[in-house]
Amino acid sequence: MGELDFKDIEAALAAEAAAHARAAGELNPYLESEVIEQGRARLVYAGTFSPAHGAYGLGLDGPVEERDWQEIHRFFQRKEREADIYTAPFTDPSVFEALD
Repeated sequence: MGELDFKDIEAALAAEAAAHARAAGELNPYLESEVIEQGRARLVYAGTFSPAHGAYGLGLDGPVEERDWQEIHRFFQRKEREADIYTAPFTDPSVFEALD
């Protein structure tokens, strides 16, 4: 497998987390689930008691800009949750630098 293949797998995992949140919201609108797309990355919130929340696929499309980090912060602040950031071997180094 090449770098592109691994990035595609990570993007698919991000899309799956987003699909989970959308389905949970359809089943129970009181969950206030929400998904925001940032390129192939997904900001996912599937309800207070769901383990499916966080930022998936960040850095798969290149460096993560300051405005993206601000959007991530605002999104999870509205949900009153800490942002779980899921990374992968081919995540852009800017993500790791920002998390240090």
